[in-house]
Amino acid sequence: MEIETEPYNFKEEKIKKPRKYLLGLILMTLALLTIATWLTFSTLNQAPDDFPLNSPVTIPEGSSAKKATQILGEGGYVKSELVLYLSLLFLARPQHS
Repeated sequence: MEIETEPYNFKEEKIKKPRKYLLGLILMTLALLTIATWLTFSTLNQAPDDFPLNSPVTIPEGSSAKKATQILGEGGYVKSELVLYLSLLFLARPQHS
């Protein structure tokens, strides 16, 4: 008496599992990078602990964002010139009068 069996396809299962694992790994990595970036920007965009109170700062009219962040950084008004510059570059909407 012969028992009929169908051949088992091992390749199909081996291909599906790593793809699901890889997709999960990519999504988890993107989520962690997003959280790390947000925490970095939110922390560095706050005023420094030794923020100069009652100390006026003058930014000449027509100054570039780079020059304005440099003036604010040299005066101790910001923690990170680079983070402020990138925030202005990507998040600010210029107002023209």
